[in-house]
Amino acid sequence: MAGQKMYIITSPKDISSVYKNSQLLTFDGFVKDMYSNFGMSATGIAQMFEPVTSKDGKATSPLGQQYAHLGTGIQREQLHPGDNLDSLINTYVGHIKQQMNWDKVPNSCLIQALPGKKVVSLRNWCADVLGQATAQAFFGTALLELNPQLLEDFHTFDSNSWMLLYQYPRAFAKPMFEAIEKGTEAFTRYFQLPTEKRNQMCYYVQIVEAKQRRAGMSNRDIAISAQGLFWAANANPCKICFWFIAHLLYNPVLLEAIRKEITPAVSRQEINVQYLVDQCPLLDASFNEILRLTTNASSARNVDATTTVGNKTLISGAKVLIPYRQLHYNAEVFGPDVHTFNPSRFLDNKDLHKSPYFKPWGGGLTHCSGRFVAKREILALSAVILTQYELAVANKEAGIPEFDLTKPTLGVMDPIGGMDVLLEVRPRVR
Repeated sequence: MAGQKMYIITSPKDISSVYKNSQLLTFDGFVKDMYSNFGMSATGIAQMFEPVTSKDGKATSPLGQQYAHLGTGIQREQLHPGDNLDSLINTYVGHIKQQMNWDKVPNSCLIQALPGKKVVSLRNWCADVLGQATAQAFFGTALLELNPQLLEDFHTFDSNSWMLLYQYPRAFAKPMFEAIEKGTEAFTRYFQLPTEKRNQMCYYVQIVEAKQRRAGMSNRDIAISAQGLFWAANANPCKICFWFIAHLLYNPVLLEAIRKEITPAVSRQEINVQYLVDQCPLLDASFNEILRLTTNASSARNVDATTTVGNKTLISGAKVLIPYRQLHYNAEVFGPDVHTFNPSRFLDNKDLHKSPYFKPWGGGLTHCSGRFVAKREILALSAVILTQYELAVANKEAGIPEFDLTKPTLGVMDPIGGMDVLLEVRPRVR
């Protein structure tokens, strides 16, 4: 492809081999390219990939672990089950509950306000609520105070972010680069603030900033690193939530069954997220099915030295691509109706979510660290929408939006051509 040799891996056995061979099949080159495209300085990128040393210049671990790789471990401490994740989710839930009040429906998603009901854009509603919650859970209130338009700029970037992956020249991707620059400015101003003015940062942001400052990184380069985190945390959950609610709206029997199942977890005062995760099998099956249906991500690796995967020799300097949609639409694994939203496949086969053909979160070095927080925030918002409001589709004749298969994505597909679900909502009497 464009003069670059590329190997496409589709066998689960071979994919597993790629994951395990992390010394020769690496991801660092893609990370460096991403930061460079975001505008990080060459010095900042070099500092991120320097071995961590003690004050006497000695490596602090036998492998001389790099600052960039330390971040992955800290992500796990923050985002995997445990006290740090619970604290983060509690912050998320607080913001979700606050924003889902009847009188808090944001103008960004409001189409029409009528006595006793409102018409909203489901896409924008999910994006605004989860975007606000993410910004405040990770960075506190200061970030959005510095740039109230940050989420709008982010979505302009995200809708065009495939151009970044394909290294489009600035002249042909002006809106995307302008959005990046606005985000960089906001994050730079944020990291210029005294720490006491941004003391609501989550554990991960605090620790990573401290380590990056120790490496000598500038405010601007730290800001660009944080902007990458913001992209990773924000890009997919709102899309998953949109597709999840959209498919339930066109399946009223399933919607009512899930509403009944989740009702014990939701009250005016509380959302019991752990109950949603552990005690709601129909909700869980439906969540897995929407992941299977909407994920169109790929994993990539650089071949740093000639090696073997299966019976194929991979030549040094080539690239490896693992597309996941082909796995998820394998009819021999998931049944002949793979293009249909059918949660029963995950109910009938309790181990289907463990299948090597089901990889919505990737795997290996790029196994999504945020998968636990993403699931919890999506289920929390979905539960509030389903239990707090009566719902009706205002543009039902349009049908469920179609997937946009025309542009690459790092995760979940957008609806094609700006398609949306216009949703009539009324307060629900329980």
